[in-house]
Amino acid sequence: MKESKLDPFSKYPILKDKLILLENQKNEHFKLYELSCSANHNNIYITDFFIKIVLKRSLDLLDSFILLIKHWHHNISGSLLRMQIDNLIRIDYLSYRSDELFTKEFLRGKSFRELKHTDGKRITDQLLIDLCKKRYPWLQKIYTETSKFIHLSSKNYYSTIININEKDRTVSEYFSIGSPNWPEDSLIEFLDAFYTITNAILEIVKKWIDYKENLMNSTD
Repeated sequence: MKESKLDPFSKYPILKDKLILLENQKNEHFKLYELSCSANHNNIYITDFFIKIVLKRSLDLLDSFILLIKHWHHNISGSLLRMQIDNLIRIDYLSYRSDELFTKEFLRGKSFRELKHTDGKRITDQLLIDLCKKRYPWLQKIYTETSKFIHLSSKNYYSTIININEKDRTVSEYFSIGSPNWPEDSLIEFLDAFYTITNAILEIVKKWIDYKENLMNSTD
């Protein structure tokens, strides 16, 4: 199959509005970073460090995701989508877990898996998912599907298929860089999912900034 010379946003004009939304989210990251620094008379709390780590990682993932989509990288953009979920479930957990000792241990280099939940059990991804999906019921399905991009699975193979002819029992495949056979509906799902997950992260950051400002007011 001949490689497409068009990027997805040129081939499928309906995607351009979704690209604008993602680009706007990049600007929102910078805005929230500045607000988190300046809130409460520029006072910095231990939670701020965690918030800034997530914001930075989210911003880089968002920018990289857009670049990969533009170059038809189906499998790798799916991996970044899964990594953005990783951001969400961890920053969401922090909103349940407000003790500073937990955050300090994380910042000292311990992974979530090395830390304990409030019940004393190990913090697993499934625990984080179970807590997070209480607010975001759609999360479990996206997590399960995108995990197939992290680990080698049949999901990786299907991106190479162009056409299956059951009558002739033949398969047309594409093997080169990217997946220019990526269908419009699947691209829409990817873009919508990344936007929704990123938006959830940004909303949690906004709530922290509001809480931080209220800390100032409560001590006046």
